[in-house]
Amino acid sequence: MKLYQTLIIIGFLFILLQSSFSDVTSIIDLSNMTMRDKDLVFSAITNGMVNTKLHNPKENISVGFMMMGKKGNRDFSVSSLVFDWTWKIDIYNVTRKRINLTRLNNDEIIKPVLNITDRYFDNITFTLTNITGTANNTDVIIKQVWSIDPEQVPKVKYEIKNIMLKDITNFTFWYIIDFSYSPRIRFDGNSYEHLDTGITWEFGSFENVIPIIDMGQLEFRYHDLIENGFNVTDFYTGDGALLGYVNKTIVALGITTQSGILASGKTLTLDPTVTDWKSPTRTGQFYDQWDLGSEVISQDFVYASTSMNNLRQGTDLYGLDSIPSTVVITGVEVRVYGMVNPPLS
Repeated sequence: MKLYQTLIIIGFLFILLQSSFSDVTSIIDLSNMTMRDKDLVFSAITNGMVNTKLHNPKENISVGFMMMGKKGNRDFSVSSLVFDWTWKIDIYNVTRKRINLTRLNNDEIIKPVLNITDRYFDNITFTLTNITGTANNTDVIIKQVWSIDPEQVPKVKYEIKNIMLKDITNFTFWYIIDFSYSPRIRFDGNSYEHLDTGITWEFGSFENVIPIIDMGQLEFRYHDLIENGFNVTDFYTGDGALLGYVNKTIVALGITTQSGILASGKTLTLDPTVTDWKSPTRTGQFYDQWDLGSEVISQDFVYASTSMNNLRQGTDLYGLDSIPSTVVITGVEVRVYGMVNPPLS
């Protein structure tokens, strides 16, 4: 969510019925490995990290990884920094059907129509962009794909294949976020500042907290990892040297499989999001009229719902508490995800 004031979300209809792809363009020149999602710019770096920045060129982050475990009796550890990466960028168009609310008459707006025909839809073409990096050594093959879709938050997907004849046990995948500035980090109800002068390492099970690391202008959301059965076991801030990132100030999140094993010959896929949209962290403070209303602040396939019109569920606390007094608010943009039940035909 992008906004500079608290909103009460009344309702929104988002429908994807059909897509078709065309006009794929591939670029392999690293100097052109840049893509933009409105105000957010992603750029690939030769060391395997991807730089992410907003308006202020001095305030940007780089995202990489560290993998740790055991191969037999030997320690296994490898980061994005040690590989030789090959990068490419793919740009392609997709045409989707989108409902046009201006084609509804007053009766249909008051009582939504479930038997929707083509007359309600427009065909809209969107441009999608992927930056893909691939690398390998004698132990693993790595692929990372950064995707921008105008209708979704940016995604990063890592695929790790174990090509050894041995399983990697006690396996942990670390998301590493390196800062060019000293942000205030919010996670699990706590606030962390001055990351360069202290170290915080929390162990436990973080599947039941709001799955967001709030970094001020950016958020790292990992609800997809929880939905796919991964365990979130570690949260770390401070000196990057402890996780292989020397002379860097980092925030890191440790992820494991249910078994803690990356088996020989198997591929592991992880896909959280990095976005400048802001998510609410509280609901029900002002309006609390939907069933399971607390579910509106998470994407975990458990839904808040209501069978009646005009009921409200409020959200607030978007982490927007440091807006400079000189800022002029020129607009508010809201994105809401949901499910239509019964499905549209």
